[in-house]
Amino acid sequence: MKYLLVLLVAAVVYSLWKNRAGSVRRAPPPGGGPSVAPSRARPAEVMIACEHCGLHVPAGEAIVQSGHTFCSREHAHSGVHR
Repeated sequence: MKYLLVLLVAAVVYSLWKNRAGSVRRAPPPGGGPSVAPSRARPAEVMIACEHCGLHVPAGEAIVQSGHTFCSREHAHSGVHR
């Protein structure tokens, strides 16, 4: 009876180890398809320096006033340029 219990525990441990090792190393799918999901990263955006403080902000977030670029409305309204 004791040997049967040891054999059962060994079988469970082996089964768990085999499932874990199989999930880590998977073969690429047949058909040559991509094995990694494509990332959904956003494309890089141009950074523009604020003319008041020099902080670089993305072009889409910059405040443009009279041909000058600023990082915030406060700096755009200050009228002070570097």
